[in-house]
Amino acid sequence: MRGLVVILLSTFCIGLMAGVYGYFLSRNHESDTEVTQAWDRGAFEIIAESYGGCAFAGCASYRMRADGTYTFIQEQQGDDLKYEDSISGKRLTALEQLVEGASLASLERSEATGRCPIEYDGTAYRFDIFVDGDTYYLDTCAHDLLSAPLILELRDYFEIFHITHVR
Repeated sequence: MRGLVVILLSTFCIGLMAGVYGYFLSRNHESDTEVTQAWDRGAFEIIAESYGGCAFAGCASYRMRADGTYTFIQEQQGDDLKYEDSISGKRLTALEQLVEGASLASLERSEATGRCPIEYDGTAYRFDIFVDGDTYYLDTCAHDLLSAPLILELRDYFEIFHITHVR
């Protein structure tokens, strides 16, 4: 009986160490410094993801940086299709103005009214917005975002990127 306990305990310890090693090996350390560098410049970074009803066809997410570059990921039949590109200077200027003009703290404090779209197989959206060292977490099911110009623009980018890259 004592031998069985030793075997189980050693198996657990080896599995735990392998899991910790795998976590640190697969962790992307570049993203942490990229966000910090964007904060230092007083710029912004936006991470957006769709969820809910899109799961059947494949939900999408993207990461937009202050220089206009983005990474768009579309789930499709169990695979993640990844695209990298940049938006035009005109779109970037418009997005910068929307970010500067948005009252992100107010949006984050707001509460959603009505039903969340995922209750009836609709698609909802989450946004992590990093601006000037501050982080704002916004969710269309938790916050009142229906009329916020910035959020409407960010939602449009899901369709724009999908049309541009996924055929």
